[in-house]
Amino acid sequence: VQHRHFTWDYPDGRPGNAQEFLDRGYTLGRDAFLFSDSITRPSRFNHDLTVRRLRTDRDWEDSLAAQEFVLSSDGDIESAEEFNRTQSRRARRLADSGRARWFGGFLGEHLVATMGIVVLDGLGRCQAVATAPGHRRRGFASSLIYEVCSQAFREMGAEEIAIMANIDNPSLLLYESLGFEVRERILSLSISMEG
Repeated sequence: VQHRHFTWDYPDGRPGNAQEFLDRGYTLGRDAFLFSDSITRPSRFNHDLTVRRLRTDRDWEDSLAAQEFVLSSDGDIESAEEFNRTQSRRARRLADSGRARWFGGFLGEHLVATMGIVVLDGLGRCQAVATAPGHRRRGFASSLIYEVCSQAFREMGAEEIAIMANIDNPSLLLYESLGFEVRERILSLSISMEG
Protein backbone atom coordinates (compact mmCIF):
# COMPACT_ATOMS: atom_id res chain seq x y z
CA VAL A 1 0.00 0.00 0.00
CA GLN A 2 1.60 3.25 -1.11
CA HIS A 3 -1.19 5.59 -0.09
CA ARG A 4 -3.22 5.71 3.09
CA HIS A 5 -6.37 7.76 3.53
CA PHE A 6 -8.62 7.83 6.61
CA THR A 7 -11.80 9.88 6.83
CA TRP A 8 -14.48 10.62 9.44
CA ASP A 9 -17.27 13.11 9.98
CA TYR A 10 -17.01 15.91 12.51
CA PRO A 11 -20.41 17.48 13.14
CA ASP A 12 -19.04 19.62 16.00
CA GLY A 13 -16.21 21.04 13.86
CA ARG A 14 -13.36 19.66 15.96
CA PRO A 15 -10.64 17.55 14.33
CA GLY A 16 -10.21 15.15 17.24
CA ASN A 17 -6.80 13.72 18.10
CA ALA A 18 -5.09 14.03 14.71
CA GLN A 19 -1.79 15.54 15.87
CA GLU A 20 0.03 12.20 16.18
CA PHE A 21 -0.70 11.51 12.51
CA LEU A 22 0.39 15.00 11.47
CA ASP A 23 3.65 14.49 13.34
CA ARG A 24 4.24 11.39 11.19
CA GLY A 25 3.78 13.23 7.90
CA TYR A 26 0.04 12.88 7.27
CA THR A 27 -1.90 15.76 5.75
CA LEU A 28 -5.19 16.86 7.30
CA GLY A 29 -8.02 17.60 4.87
CA ARG A 30 -11.29 19.35 5.63
CA ASP A 31 -14.19 18.79 3.26
CA ALA A 32 -17.89 19.55 3.21
CA PHE A 33 -20.87 17.83 1.65
CA LEU A 34 -23.38 20.26 0.24
CA PHE A 35 -26.96 19.37 -0.69
CA SER A 36 -29.73 20.97 -2.73
CA ASP A 37 -33.25 20.03 -3.81
CA SER A 38 -33.21 22.64 -6.59
CA ILE A 39 -30.56 24.37 -8.66
CA THR A 40 -30.10 28.13 -9.11
CA ARG A 41 -29.09 29.44 -12.53
CA PRO A 42 -25.62 31.02 -12.22
CA SER A 43 -25.36 34.78 -12.58
CA ARG A 44 -22.44 34.23 -14.99
CA PHE A 45 -24.14 31.58 -17.13
CA ASN A 46 -21.95 30.95 -20.19
CA HIS A 47 -24.15 30.81 -23.30
CA ASP A 48 -21.23 29.72 -25.50
CA LEU A 49 -21.02 26.38 -23.70
CA THR A 50 -22.61 23.29 -25.24
CA VAL A 51 -23.33 20.56 -22.69
CA ARG A 52 -23.58 16.97 -23.83
CA ARG A 53 -22.78 13.48 -22.64
CA LEU A 54 -19.33 12.07 -23.32
CA ARG A 55 -19.51 9.75 -26.34
CA THR A 56 -16.17 9.12 -27.97
CA ASP A 57 -12.76 7.92 -26.83
CA ARG A 58 -11.53 11.47 -27.47
CA ASP A 59 -14.25 12.90 -25.19
CA TRP A 60 -13.16 10.59 -22.38
CA GLU A 61 -9.46 11.38 -22.89
CA ASP A 62 -10.17 15.12 -22.81
CA SER A 63 -12.26 14.68 -19.67
CA LEU A 64 -9.42 12.77 -18.03
CA ALA A 65 -6.91 15.47 -19.00
CA ALA A 66 -9.05 18.15 -17.32
CA GLN A 67 -9.32 16.06 -14.13
CA GLU A 68 -5.65 15.07 -13.99
CA PHE A 69 -4.60 18.68 -13.68
CA VAL A 70 -6.83 19.02 -10.63
CA LEU A 71 -6.12 15.69 -8.93
CA SER A 72 -2.35 15.44 -9.38
CA SER A 73 -1.44 18.46 -7.26
CA ASP A 74 0.09 16.43 -4.37
CA GLY A 75 3.32 15.94 -6.33
CA ASP A 76 3.07 12.18 -6.99
CA ILE A 77 2.30 12.53 -10.71
CA GLU A 78 2.82 8.89 -11.73
CA SER A 79 0.59 7.51 -8.98
CA ALA A 80 -2.05 10.18 -9.62
CA GLU A 81 -2.12 9.45 -13.36
CA GLU A 82 -2.68 5.73 -12.77
CA PHE A 83 -5.37 6.45 -10.17
CA ASN A 84 -7.10 8.90 -12.51
CA ARG A 85 -7.03 6.46 -15.43
CA THR A 86 -8.54 3.73 -13.24
CA GLN A 87 -11.24 6.13 -12.05
CA SER A 88 -11.97 7.20 -15.64
CA ARG A 89 -12.40 3.56 -16.74
CA ARG A 90 -14.80 2.98 -13.83
CA ALA A 91 -16.73 6.13 -14.69
CA ARG A 92 -17.05 5.06 -18.32
CA ARG A 93 -18.30 1.59 -17.30
CA LEU A 94 -20.90 3.24 -15.03
CA ALA A 95 -21.98 5.56 -17.84
CA ASP A 96 -22.10 2.74 -20.40
CA SER A 97 -24.27 0.68 -18.02
CA GLY A 98 -26.74 3.56 -17.62
CA ARG A 99 -26.13 3.86 -13.86
CA ALA A 100 -24.48 7.27 -14.27
CA ARG A 101 -24.10 10.02 -16.82
CA TRP A 102 -20.85 11.81 -17.66
CA PHE A 103 -20.87 15.17 -19.38
CA GLY A 104 -18.59 17.62 -21.06
CA GLY A 105 -18.99 21.33 -21.52
CA PHE A 106 -17.73 22.11 -25.02
CA LEU A 107 -16.66 25.23 -26.88
CA GLY A 108 -17.10 24.01 -30.42
CA GLU A 109 -15.36 20.61 -30.37
CA HIS A 110 -13.10 21.41 -27.41
CA LEU A 111 -13.98 20.05 -23.96
CA VAL A 112 -13.44 22.82 -21.40
CA ALA A 113 -15.24 21.34 -18.37
CA THR A 114 -16.42 17.93 -17.25
CA MET A 115 -18.40 16.17 -14.55
CA GLY A 116 -20.47 13.09 -13.85
CA ILE A 117 -23.63 12.44 -11.89
CA VAL A 118 -25.00 9.29 -10.28
CA VAL A 119 -28.58 9.10 -9.01
CA LEU A 120 -29.68 6.32 -6.66
CA ASP A 121 -32.96 6.22 -4.74
CA GLY A 122 -33.62 9.91 -5.41
CA LEU A 123 -30.19 11.13 -4.26
CA GLY A 124 -27.86 12.49 -6.92
CA ARG A 125 -24.10 12.78 -6.40
CA CYS A 126 -21.97 15.07 -8.55
CA GLN A 127 -18.66 13.47 -9.52
CA ALA A 128 -15.27 14.87 -10.55
CA VAL A 129 -16.21 18.42 -11.48
CA ALA A 130 -13.25 19.94 -13.31
CA THR A 131 -12.41 22.76 -15.70
CA ALA A 132 -9.55 22.32 -18.16
CA PRO A 133 -6.46 24.49 -17.66
CA GLY A 134 -6.68 27.82 -19.48
CA HIS A 135 -10.49 27.88 -19.30
CA ARG A 136 -11.10 28.77 -15.67
CA ARG A 137 -13.01 31.74 -14.27
CA ARG A 138 -15.27 32.03 -17.31
CA GLY A 139 -18.42 30.45 -15.86
CA PHE A 140 -17.91 27.05 -17.50
CA ALA A 141 -18.06 24.93 -14.31
CA SER A 142 -21.11 26.71 -12.87
CA SER A 143 -22.94 26.54 -16.22
CA LEU A 144 -22.12 22.83 -16.57
CA ILE A 145 -23.24 22.02 -13.01
CA TYR A 146 -26.48 23.93 -13.58
CA GLU A 147 -27.27 22.09 -16.83
CA VAL A 148 -26.34 18.64 -15.48
CA CYS A 149 -28.22 19.03 -12.20
CA SER A 150 -31.27 20.41 -14.04
CA GLN A 151 -31.23 17.27 -16.21
CA ALA A 152 -30.83 15.04 -13.13
CA PHE A 153 -33.90 16.61 -11.50
CA ARG A 154 -35.89 16.50 -14.76
CA GLU A 155 -34.92 13.11 -16.21
CA MET A 156 -33.00 10.97 -13.71
CA GLY A 157 -35.33 10.98 -10.69
CA ALA A 158 -33.12 13.12 -8.46
CA GLU A 159 -34.98 14.64 -5.54
CA GLU A 160 -31.83 16.00 -3.93
CA ILE A 161 -28.24 16.37 -5.16
CA ALA A 162 -25.01 16.27 -3.17
CA ILE A 163 -21.61 17.67 -4.05
CA MET A 164 -18.36 17.71 -2.09
CA ALA A 165 -15.79 20.50 -1.75
CA ASN A 166 -12.70 21.24 0.26
CA ILE A 167 -13.61 23.81 2.89
CA ASP A 168 -10.74 26.08 1.83
CA ASN A 169 -11.42 25.77 -1.92
CA PRO A 170 -13.20 28.62 -3.78
CA SER A 171 -15.47 25.96 -5.37
CA LEU A 172 -17.38 25.87 -2.06
CA LEU A 173 -18.60 29.42 -2.67
CA LEU A 174 -19.45 28.54 -6.29
CA TYR A 175 -21.60 25.60 -5.14
CA GLU A 176 -23.35 27.75 -2.53
CA SER A 177 -24.15 30.33 -5.23
CA LEU A 178 -25.95 27.55 -7.15
CA GLY A 179 -28.21 26.79 -4.18
CA PHE A 180 -26.22 24.09 -2.38
CA GLU A 181 -25.97 24.24 1.42
CA VAL A 182 -23.32 22.67 3.68
CA ARG A 183 -24.87 19.91 5.77
CA GLU A 184 -22.00 17.57 6.57
CA ARG A 185 -18.32 18.11 7.31
CA ILE A 186 -15.67 15.43 7.07
CA LEU A 187 -12.01 15.29 8.00
CA SER A 188 -9.35 13.11 6.42
CA LEU A 189 -5.76 12.12 7.01
CA SER A 190 -3.64 11.15 3.98
CA ILE A 191 -0.10 10.06 3.35
CA SER A 192 1.78 8.74 0.33
CA MET A 193 4.47 6.20 1.16
CA GLU A 194 7.71 5.60 -0.70
CA GLY A 195 7.61 2.28 -2.60
